Amino acid sequence: MKRYRVRTACLGMVATLTLAGFMANAAAATIKIRISDLAFDPPMVAARPGDIIEWQNDDFIDHTATERGGLWDVALPAGKTTRLTLAQKGTMAYFCKFHPQMTGTVRVDTGP
Repeated sequence: MKRYRVRTACLGMVATLTLAGFMANAAAATIKIRISDLAFDPPMVAARPGDIIEWQNDDFIDHTATERGGLWDVALPAGKTTRLTLAQKGTMAYFCKFHPQMTGTVRVDTGP
């Protein structure tokens, strides 16, 4: 009887740890946006609160990702990668302060 209890307890712990690992991985995603030829690619992304936006600036000049309502203003140095963790739900339009024709949109919701 003791063997059965130990084995059941171990299986329960493994299932719990596996589920916790799965939930941690599913909880946050990294959404990649590439900057090239003075454009954000893709220009529109969908995310959930806690997800990370990662901008890779492949241009030879600096850019920004500046949210129009002032929620965030991210410096994007030439040749570098910069990240931002999204905390707020909503649709956020952003642009580059140096090149205002560069625009993008991030839609953050809880989704299905």
